[in-house]
Amino acid sequence: MFQIIKDPSQSMLDSLWAEVTKTAICHDCGVKPGQPHKDGCDTARCLNTGMQRLQCDCGKCGEDVWTGIWPGIKECYEKRLVCFDTATNRVCFDLNRQCVEFQLECQRKQRNEKASAA
Repeated sequence: MFQIIKDPSQSMLDSLWAEVTKTAICHDCGVKPGQPHKDGCDTARCLNTGMQRLQCDCGKCGEDVWTGIWPGIKECYEKRLVCFDTATNRVCFDLNRQCVEFQLECQRKQRNEKASAA
């Protein structure tokens, strides 16, 4: 169970950021920051939809580059999306909420594009 932390302090955000930016190589394909993910990597994202590239069928995925940071973490930091995981008693970035917000943003963008085209 996750509990939303509505107004995390800057020191909490910075502490979480320091923890998650320790990873140098991609856990799945082993590339270093600045290198494109290898084919079949489960961390690579579609640059068009934001979905996991392995599950995307849009045909316009592009070449996702490993930054050294798990997908969505930077956005969680910037949007201050933090939660408390009651199972592990740890504070973490709220990737689930980030995913939902991203999907809603994509849906709004698609509606606006359709409205503009009409």
